[in-house]
Amino acid sequence: MSNNRNRPAAGKSVAGKNNSGHKNSLSDKELKRRRSQEDKDVRRLQKEKEKRELAREKKSADIRKRREEQSKKELKLSEKKEQREIKEAKRQLRFDSFKKFLSKLRYYTSRKFLKSFNYGRIFVFIIVPVALIIFGSVSFAHSAFANVPAEIRNYEYEGRTETGAVVGESAFNSQQISVFTDTIKSHGSRKFKFYINSRIHIDDDGKTADLCLGNPSENRCVIIATIFDKDGKILYRSLGLEPGCELNNVAFFEKLPYGTHDVKVCANAYDAESHEKIGTRYAKIRLLVGVDADG
Repeated sequence: MSNNRNRPAAGKSVAGKNNSGHKNSLSDKELKRRRSQEDKDVRRLQKEKEKRELAREKKSADIRKRREEQSKKELKLSEKKEQREIKEAKRQLRFDSFKKFLSKLRYYTSRKFLKSFNYGRIFVFIIVPVALIIFGSVSFAHSAFANVPAEIRNYEYEGRTETGAVVGESAFNSQQISVFTDTIKSHGSRKFKFYINSRIHIDDDGKTADLCLGNPSENRCVIIATIFDKDGKILYRSLGLEPGCELNNVAFFEKLPYGTHDVKVCANAYDAESHEKIGTRYAKIRLLVGVDADG
């Protein structure tokens, strides 16, 4: 008897069931596994790519850092080289200057130069100009223009003079007045003289009785005296003082701080009739406020 009846039909198992669903399920799993593997491979490749990029960036940063360090070293070396060259150039310049000086010194001390020495020309073109420059500098330093502010120097006389209540005739003779004028060592115009106490004692209320400001009788002019400090601030100014008169009791414009004050006095001389200014003299004096005679 034939066994065809016991042979399984196509597409069926021995039990008579269909195997196509099992094959499909295996294909889906295989696809999922493959997809998962592909995702893993993509992530792995992405990570490897990122690692390579980080490695390249790190390598580039290291290269830049090395280049910057090398550039700094080269810059320092260049600066040091430049400084050495500058020092060498200065040293060479000093050496050349010294050589020139020695060369000139040898020439100026040589017989050839001394024989051709023209003392007249040296005196006229060197000594005389230098002497004039020195004399002019000293004269300007002691001039009223350089030591008296323009406001005080150019003060105008309007004809008002000190009255008899505060002014009196000078009690000193011409010899004593000469000693006074020499003591204060005034500078400026030589067309007149004046005298004043070089150390004036002032009370706490700003008054003094020993100003001893005088206009010698030999003058032919009226003088106005102004006392001012180093900043040009006016501490006292008299009215016109006629020849042969002396002023002692005065009050300063304001109270001064206790102690000694080094100030200047400016005397402007004017023509008594025309009120035209004749000249200016100044001197350095000292004010003693609340200080005794030995202070």
